[in-house]
Amino acid sequence: MQKDIDQITADAALNNTRTLKENTDAILEETHKGTADADTVKSAGEDTQEALACALDVQQQARRKRAKAEKELRMLEQNARAILKPEQDADRQER
Repeated sequence: MQKDIDQITADAALNNTRTLKENTDAILEETHKGTADADTVKSAGEDTQEALACALDVQQQARRKRAKAEKELRMLEQNARAILKPEQDADRQER
């Protein structure tokens, strides 16, 4: 009878150990999922910051190009007026 009690005790201890290991593994797995989620959020945040920096860079480049184009257009307009002014003056003199 003592042998049976010892066997039942050993089996119970073994089952408890297995259950504890399974539960610990499950907890670790869930913890890693939480960490993975945090890593995902961190990565997404970093990607967003990079995207914003890139967007700001593109915006600044576009402003510089637009300013250059406006300057060129003003110069073309001035040149066109300079070319047309003598013709306009001549037309006025003829009237």
